[in-house]
Amino acid sequence: MAGSAFTVSLPHELAALVRARVGSGAFASSSALIREAVRRLALTAAIPEQVGFQEQRVDRKRARTAVRRLLRMRTATTLGAGVSVLDLRNVGRR
Repeated sequence: MAGSAFTVSLPHELAALVRARVGSGAFASSSALIREAVRRLALTAAIPEQVGFQEQRVDRKRARTAVRRLLRMRTATTLGAGVSVLDLRNVGRR
């Protein structure tokens, strides 16, 4: 695999972990382990952005639903003509 080569310094504990994982056969080389670690880091870095985007969609959907409910309440009230959502809210505060 062609790519950029550079040196990485690790604390003794992490270097021992890399050697142990390579020695166990889980990875073919320390480079393979580091490549996999960086790939996973890249994936987890992208997740918060995706989650934020999904939350925005959900919030917009909830907002549209709430507005529709309020409009229905305003037009189809059984409390009589001229009663608004504001009136209902004020009654609830008493």
